[in-house]
Amino acid sequence: MQNIDSLLELISEVVTLYSDGGGKVNAAVRPIESRSNVLAFLYGIFNKAPEDFYFEVKKFNGQPTIVTYVNGKVQSIISFYIRNDKFNEMYITMNPDKLPTY
Repeated sequence: MQNIDSLLELISEVVTLYSDGGGKVNAAVRPIESRSNVLAFLYGIFNKAPEDFYFEVKKFNGQPTIVTYVNGKVQSIISFYIRNDKFNEMYITMNPDKLPTY
């Protein structure tokens, strides 16, 4: 997998992660708070990812985002609120109705 560790280092100690599955895909029901909890959540996702999982950094709504793919199709969009060069809020959109097609 690509160098995910360098991205994970950008996560603030006081981060909150929100996810949106829209009731169509599994997502965290409640916000996840703190760096250790967010990292545990993300590592859990990465460890379960299929071999054809990959991501790209792209612009979405004019902001840098991480676009994840499975089977060559967009699986999620991860966007951020950045303060002091750290991710203070993370938003994972997995609802297929809200995902772009690249």
